[in-house]
Amino acid sequence: MGRLDRALALAALRWAAAPAAFAAAWLLADGLPGPQRAVAAVFAFAVAGWVAEAQPLPVTALVSAALLVVVAGRDEKTVFAAFGDPVIPLFVGSFLLARAIEATRLGERVAWGVLAWRAVGRSPSRAVLALGAVACGVSLVASNTATTAMLLPIGLGIAGALGRAERGSPLAVATLLMLTWGSSVAVGVPVGTPPNLIGLAAIEESTGIRISFAQWAAFGLPITAVMLGACWLVLRRLYRLPGAATGETSDGPSAAAPGAAYDAPPRAVRGDPAAGARPSALDPALAARRLSDLGPLTLAERSTLAAFVVALAAWLAPDVAAAVLGRGHPAAEWLLARLPLSVGAIGAAAALFVLPAERRPYRAVLQWTDAAHIDWGTILLFGGGIALGRAMDESGLAATIGGVAAGTFGADSLWTITALVTTAAVILSEIASNTASASILAPVAIGLAEAAGVSPIAPVLGVALGASLGFMMPVSTPPNAIVYGSGLVPQREMMRAGLVIDVIGLAVTLVGLRLILPLLGLA
Repeated sequence: MGRLDRALALAALRWAAAPAAFAAAWLLADGLPGPQRAVAAVFAFAVAGWVAEAQPLPVTALVSAALLVVVAGRDEKTVFAAFGDPVIPLFVGSFLLARAIEATRLGERVAWGVLAWRAVGRSPSRAVLALGAVACGVSLVASNTATTAMLLPIGLGIAGALGRAERGSPLAVATLLMLTWGSSVAVGVPVGTPPNLIGLAAIEESTGIRISFAQWAAFGLPITAVMLGACWLVLRRLYRLPGAATGETSDGPSAAAPGAAYDAPPRAVRGDPAAGARPSALDPALAARRLSDLGPLTLAERSTLAAFVVALAAWLAPDVAAAVLGRGHPAAEWLLARLPLSVGAIGAAAALFVLPAERRPYRAVLQWTDAAHIDWGTILLFGGGIALGRAMDESGLAATIGGVAAGTFGADSLWTITALVTTAAVILSEIASNTASASILAPVAIGLAEAAGVSPIAPVLGVALGASLGFMMPVSTPPNAIVYGSGLVPQREMMRAGLVIDVIGLAVTLVGLRLILPLLGLA
């Protein structure tokens, strides 16, 4: 069989996966009531389509929503109302803020500013940690994919400055893995990653409880901080990162002039190990030079910062008012009812279309053409996931699945259920996108909790956080794919280090939720 024949056969298998899963679920669910059987078949179609990726994930989501109407007989308005869920504006607003941070190069300025610190620049180990910390910080408010793409040239420059920036070089692998992991562990705030918002919507839909920005940060930021430190420690041990620049790294000595240290090319070329090779001297003065090249804060950057401050103030205002005035105070009640996360995000995003990037001639930070480039596909995928989740809940399928899973795995308490679904989320996110993984497992987590008679909050949060912690494969997350595409990180190294951090991430998530949620009254 020729290469073309094999490619066609593989494509055919991928296209057949979703219809085959639909047919199999329809046959296997023969004993279920009619509505549950139909929803189960559509759910199987969506899961197989998202995993096989024969067509774009948002298209599978839209087709699945349509099948809920055609096959399951659900009301058209009820199904497609999911694409207007209140969390959708939060997605749109946060994506527009992220677009402004990327377009104005504000994230790049932050990265060079941190690397210019003498305490960071003189230590390869601390430089790697600083890169991860910057990636994590930017990803808290911006897309982790955009953050990784934006910081990759800086990561390649650091790798070149630390040693031979060639495929498999321990320092290069550690630097780029720290970049992708730092971007991915940023689960500390609700807008940090799409699975967080999926979890928020699922919890509010099933319990009527709205988790605030401050409540999420209370458990999310500690988990993020511990995971960031764990990533650094794992890489430091696996790749023996030196603690101070000595002119010689684990890759061997190099004697090029210090002045070339940060002059790495924008992207190394796969198949050319020499591409991006730079000297080992790491001089923070060169990072300061790059920062200086950016000049003072531009008007566009100042406007973007102002919009971000507006968003942050709006997100925190209800919690601050409730803490200072008391939840029963009229002002606090008004803010809690009238200022949800989505309103703050939309208000700040709208400001970006008014705040100036240039005065003469006047130009706003964002134009509508910029909005056309945000990740609308994820928004459609999210809407399809909500529609499926509602159908599973209202048809009783989620409770049925929960009962079967509880009996099979013995998960009949809050924390055993949380452990089960969080583990499933980490594993599934290795082969499917984190957004698809959360969409698939959030209804299952709710069903398990309902079958056991416990609150679904902790299990759904376990799914949301676990879906962001798959690190083993290039296809696990877009940031992984980006650094793998640099040609410097062999897949075996990504898998070896990723397996370790997967296990640590699972443990940190479960322990963090177990310790913090009861203190917040959420478990």
